[in-house]
Amino acid sequence: MTRIEKSVFIKASAKKIYDYLIEPSNLPEYWPNVKKVSDIKPLANGGFSTRWEYRLAGITFKGTGATIECVQDKCIVDHIKGGIDSVQKWTLKPEANGTRATFEVEYDIPTPVVGGILEKLFDGVNQRDGEKIMALLKSRMET
Repeated sequence: MTRIEKSVFIKASAKKIYDYLIEPSNLPEYWPNVKKVSDIKPLANGGFSTRWEYRLAGITFKGTGATIECVQDKCIVDHIKGGIDSVQKWTLKPEANGTRATFEVEYDIPTPVVGGILEKLFDGVNQRDGEKIMALLKSRMET
């Protein structure tokens, strides 16, 4: 299992960031490789279930996602199933004049599907994408 953690300070309230992140239709705006989010359904816990398409290194993956935990203005945890299974967690902590947003993801790349060499390539791409996600989120929230 691979783990990535990225954090950024954003000059915006935790509420503003949470409201943006919890809405699945916003995903393609800040997640570079998410190409489509569909079949969005609200869940009793305040989160959503979805279907998605994700493109990584020229390969398209399709799957589903569901919010397994969410605490208003504090955290969102999604379980993703499909070509790359993962657990993704956003944590929001108020700091002076803004919020510290932290994104953690743990995932398994299906080695039989992509092979060991491509697995290392995917890991590098995912690290860079984590930086892009945080930069895009910061940009959107600070405008």
